[in-house]
Amino acid sequence: MSFAMISALKSLTAIGMLLIATCICIPNAIKFWVLWQDTKNQRNLSVAINYALGAFFLLSADFLVFMKAIGGCVV
Repeated sequence: MSFAMISALKSLTAIGMLLIATCICIPNAIKFWVLWQDTKNQRNLSVAINYALGAFFLLSADFLVFMKAIGGCVV
């Protein structure tokens, strides 16, 4: 595999993580949080926290990749 192919796959992975976090995790976390506030069902709170943590870790990984790109570090 060439360096260009690896670089393209890393970019696609970063874009995919960003899309999953912003299009799936964050809206579902908000939806289940609002549902928990209405029903006080502990399962809804647990699901909301899980989605929020997933979004946090996906966006944190994207931030680290972005900072490596800005700093010129190639890993």
